[in-house]
Amino acid sequence: ERRQVLADMYSPQPAPMGPAATSALDALDQLGGVQFSSYTPSNGAVYPGGPFGGGLRSVATMLKAGLDLECCVVDFDGWDHHVQMGPLSGTYASMLDTFARALEAFYLDLKNSGIGYTLVAHSEFGRRVAPNLSDGCDHGFGNAMYLMGNGIDGGRVLTQWPGLAPANLNQGDLDVTIDYRDVLFEVAERRLGSPDASVLFPGHTPTLLGVTI
Repeated sequence: ERRQVLADMYSPQPAPMGPAATSALDALDQLGGVQFSSYTPSNGAVYPGGPFGGGLRSVATMLKAGLDLECCVVDFDGWDHHVQMGPLSGTYASMLDTFARALEAFYLDLKNSGIGYTLVAHSEFGRRVAPNLSDGCDHGFGNAMYLMGNGIDGGRVLTQWPGLAPANLNQGDLDVTIDYRDVLFEVAERRLGSPDASVLFPGHTPTLLGVTI
């Protein structure tokens, strides 16, 4: 009854609201048939607890249920370590462990499944090289991206490593040497099938890095 009320209220509205409401309700109908709670990962995969591991588990569940997914976003919050960063045994180390185990579980779960996917993990900012007075690191420039999946030419580290000598830093930060837009441009064109990914990054001329197969 609640769904029908929402459909009656929003679907007749002109674009963009009406079509968006219809699309959202259709998505809810598809998700209603997916058994998330009873899903059993394959190949001994064990997802870590928490929203990030649970999010990747849900994506694997939807993929195996045959939903025609084009793009999913799974957030992993809590990286703003301005205090007590704990890079070896504290908060930061624990979050990196969760991150690594979640990606491993997703890889194992979809291994030999015949399902094609491309996973891209990245953040909008890095951390400064030097710690602050609170045993944390403030916002910085250079960062890392992780790509994984059937269509990725993996097993490599693509880098133009500038080094950590003070003279090589950008205002105290690891400098940016590879534009993240170059990576996303290639993924959009070759994995998502976008005929012209330039509309995603107006004014940017990409340098293709060969990250996809």
